[in-house]
Amino acid sequence: MLRLVLVGLLFLSAPRSQTTGVPGVNDLVATFPPAFVPMGSGATSCNSLGFIGGAPFTAFFVHDGGPSSTNAVLMLSFWGCTGAGFGFTPSAGPACAGPLAGLPFTNLWFSLPFSPPPIPWTSLGTVGGFTRFALPVPAGPGTVWLQSIAIDPCSPYGFKFSQAHDFSW
Repeated sequence: MLRLVLVGLLFLSAPRSQTTGVPGVNDLVATFPPAFVPMGSGATSCNSLGFIGGAPFTAFFVHDGGPSSTNAVLMLSFWGCTGAGFGFTPSAGPACAGPLAGLPFTNLWFSLPFSPPPIPWTSLGTVGGFTRFALPVPAGPGTVWLQSIAIDPCSPYGFKFSQAHDFSW
């Protein structure tokens, strides 16, 4: 019985430890051709953006880190996403996490696996807290998981994470 209770607590605690994208704080938004409709804003980590046909193409991502964010790196993994993540504590307070991030504040949770390590993808530049990425997608099939890490002096560690997304092609 104790084992069942512990497993239940593990599953109940996982959603609270995921990073939620909050526009103006730590939101990662994707656009894909041909329509380039924004996808994934406000989602919780390990969110699937679905199957995107037509590869090869270039996918575009924007990390909205808010005015205190100076740059970001997009991390790519081909090995999945973990909803429980790895938390850096203390978590960012209301000034950095924003009022919609929930309790506990979750913008310091890394949701990609550490092994093998994620692949860093550099940005096209940051203007006003918005960091833009262009990701060439080869002919498929394939699936990639992404999460951005933003440099932000407002955060207790000097960085914060977006939510993690995946898409297949």
